Amino acid sequence: MKKNFTLLFLGFLGWTLNYIYRMMIPPILPIIVEELKLNSFEAGMLMSGFFMAYASIQLPAGFISDKFNRRNIIFICILFSSLSAIFTGMAITYSHLFLSRVLFGFAASIFYSPMISMLSDAFEPKFRGRAIGFFMSGSRLGSAIAPIIGVMVAVKFGWRAAFLITAFPGLILAVLFLIFTKEPKRGGSGLGSISQIKSAWRALILAYILPFLMLMGSMCFNTFLPLYLTSKKGLTIEEVALITFISSVAGFFGQVVGGLLNDKIGYKKTFILTLIIASLVIPLLHFSPKSVIIIPIAILGFISVAGTAPIITYTVEFSPQEVRGLSLGIGNTTGFIGASLGSAVGGLIIDLLGYDFFILFIFIIYVCGCLLSFKMKTRG
Repeated sequence: MKKNFTLLFLGFLGWTLNYIYRMMIPPILPIIVEELKLNSFEAGMLMSGFFMAYASIQLPAGFISDKFNRRNIIFICILFSSLSAIFTGMAITYSHLFLSRVLFGFAASIFYSPMISMLSDAFEPKFRGRAIGFFMSGSRLGSAIAPIIGVMVAVKFGWRAAFLITAFPGLILAVLFLIFTKEPKRGGSGLGSISQIKSAWRALILAYILPFLMLMGSMCFNTFLPLYLTSKKGLTIEEVALITFISSVAGFFGQVVGGLLNDKIGYKKTFILTLIIASLVIPLLHFSPKSVIIIPIAILGFISVAGTAPIITYTVEFSPQEVRGLSLGIGNTTGFIGASLGSAVGGLIIDLLGYDFFILFIFIIYVCGCLLSFKMKTRG
């Protein structure tokens, strides 16, 4: 059992670092936009470029996690993600910066499927939701750390230094993961095929559609939240960094609570509840004055990620064990296709129609996801 918790903790740190790298861009985006003279579409493409690269590798990542040593795959991911952060910190032009984000997307993409697959094998079903919820909370911790480090370093030393400073802990973590973790015994033979996923497609189709909508809405919102708060609400970049930090801390607890609720009341009820609340909070946030806007942002930060463990558990529940990694890879692929579209389309909507339609776009996405979630199947 001790080795399982070592795997969980180091995986949690790796996922935290993964999100520090990926979410470093939004809080310092106003600084980058001003220096490189970017429009909102170009700014959004810095995140979309990452998401498109990330999504394109999810199916191969799922496949190799079913066939090869998953611990070694994670080691390679952390190592090359850290190297790509160094490359980002050396960017001079927009093209160079965009390319570095694409390369990071390729590197970071091979973490999720093998890690979730390993945790699913390491923890029995009654504890699986909590383990996955704790692991996934690393995304919120990383998202909380990113604006604090990013803005603090960017204001004093320039935005490039923020990436260079955070790259070196990743190199250390890669070595620690290789030394202190062990490959858990697989739940299946690892010799499955795509035809086994087809046999369960009626249940799994929602496991692939719902992440598309979830990440389209959340990443569209998170990418432009700093610009929205500075442009629409008149906040300073330091105030935005603090709000982003609080939102991400709320998300940390949201991931954990989502995992606990998943084990207590089931993945379907938990997932539906999160989307109903998110749909209600989006318009509340838009019409809140800046003096109290932290309240709906914190609520949204908490609730928008509380559905992560339930949808992952749903995917694991209905995926044949032999192709669990591949099935998780498909879900992550569709999710980050949604994320890449959300960031790009969100920037385009802001340029053409303004922030009111931008918020309306996100609201519609969450409502559609909420309606579809009632179709989720349950065992027994």
